Amino acid sequence: MRDEASERYFRPDLVGHSPELVEEHFPVLAGVEAVTVAEGRFTDPYERVPIPAQDDYWWQAVIELKPAQIDELVSATAAARASGHGGADAPEPVSEDEVLDALVPTLEGEVQDCPGGWVDVSPALAQEKGPDVSDAGDLLELTAVCAGGTQLLTSARDM
Repeated sequence: MRDEASERYFRPDLVGHSPELVEEHFPVLAGVEAVTVAEGRFTDPYERVPIPAQDDYWWQAVIELKPAQIDELVSATAAARASGHGGADAPEPVSEDEVLDALVPTLEGEVQDCPGGWVDVSPALAQEKGPDVSDAGDLLELTAVCAGGTQLLTSARDM
């Protein structure tokens, strides 16, 4: 299927629950409570293409963490922003519409209500190669936690 909002092809029946992908890309997230992962491509997988480009692949996850882990990510983001952005230390808010538009429908049903609002924690999860690159070298498009909640939502493009 093609999701128009996120501009991605995915298989609605193909989701994973193994934390391996999350641990590979975000080693700081040891001991996730639960994970739901969807993967796919940006181009139609049924079109004839000699060799798909590496950055044609994407993965997304809804990750359940302990409240203390969420707090640590928010604190680490604030510290990273303060050191690199001239004292602007508050994590940037992410609207619920932005979150839901970024995720494929398979994962939207996994997202819990977030009365405290979503905040971007990419500085806490990115590596030294750039502010939006995972430890595995993927481009981070979405890394949002629910303030006061237990979920981390991610969307990444293979690089």
